[in-house]
Amino acid sequence: MEYILDGGKRLRPVLTLAVLEKLQPDSWTDSKQVCLIAEFIHSSSLIIDDLPAFDNALQRRGKKCVHLVKGEGLAYLLSFNLVTEALLIVHKQLPQLKKVYPAEEAYQQYEEQLENIITNISGTKAISGQLLSTFHTSGNKNLRDMKDHPPPKLSRKEICDILYKKTSSFFEISIAIGWIVGHGDRTKIKDVEHVAKLLGLCYQIYDDFLDYNEDVSDSDHFSHNYVYHRGIDLAYEEYLEYQDEMTKKIIELGLSCPMFDYVKTFMNKKILNAKNTLKEASTFMTRKKMVTQEALKMYDASLQMVIEKCNIATTDVEILRELNEELCTEYEEDKQVTQQKHAQSMDKKEKENDQLRTALNKVNKEKEDHVKEYARASQQVSERTGGLGNLSGDIN
Repeated sequence: MEYILDGGKRLRPVLTLAVLEKLQPDSWTDSKQVCLIAEFIHSSSLIIDDLPAFDNALQRRGKKCVHLVKGEGLAYLLSFNLVTEALLIVHKQLPQLKKVYPAEEAYQQYEEQLENIITNISGTKAISGQLLSTFHTSGNKNLRDMKDHPPPKLSRKEICDILYKKTSSFFEISIAIGWIVGHGDRTKIKDVEHVAKLLGLCYQIYDDFLDYNEDVSDSDHFSHNYVYHRGIDLAYEEYLEYQDEMTKKIIELGLSCPMFDYVKTFMNKKILNAKNTLKEASTFMTRKKMVTQEALKMYDASLQMVIEKCNIATTDVEILRELNEELCTEYEEDKQVTQQKHAQSMDKKEKENDQLRTALNKVNKEKEDHVKEYARASQQVSERTGGLGNLSGDIN
């Protein structure tokens, strides 16, 4: 329990507390334990999502996934236990509720919490979202088998339906539990659920902008991604549209508070940076594609010129390839011949230089010998004449 619950943004429990505090500013701390309900159930879903049968993830919240550390069997049991612990939190409230409220009202609040939780984790909500995010909408094709051939893009309605079930259901538990326990107007519960839907949708689009490359390009399998299905610009426009609608509903319900403002500001900053990064990458790839297409056109034009000049009556690629190979072979042979001739020429010049150096050394040696012979003759003359002058000096 501690391993999976350690870490994370704690967004859902904080939203539960924010709604509670807004509705019951003086007594919200008495029910603060209900914030764990959404966190336990959300963490339970993360364990399942990371398993090899689904995302086959390696890390969660900055560390190894539970199934890699504890084993798949224990991971399943831990996931089930987190759900039962969440339900126990609701159940343990009942005695306290009966002390504070009339029995009928206490049981009504108790039942509403249980209904909210069970509905959102059932086959019509979270489980269905897990199914749709794992398989193609046809239901018979696992997205893990579609990496090399991504599925056709879904309509706005189709992708929103997946995200409502996959992500918004846990935000609905978070916000609706806060509303129910905080004694919000029960006639407005549908509006509260709609706020949760929109928040979940905004959060998933924000997450899909950040994880676009991982979901679509870098992972070993394809994942449904709002940005992939709707495009960068349209996804961002629709994100702002959902956020504006959510903000209006929050104001209508009287839930405006710093926490909701912080969540919006946080997501807006991150999503804008991610959008700009994706746009730059998209622009680069578009330009690269244009340059490649232009290069192919130039190549085709050059190829056509070769065909015309060589009077080739057919555009058979094999013939052109053979011709190209022959030309390359001739070029290599000419190149080798030229290199050999150059090497021979260099060898010849080197030999001539050696001969010149040898001749020069011989001349210098003869000159030295003559000088020495002249010196000896001069010495002999000087000795015979009894020192009547230095012959070499006189000559000089």
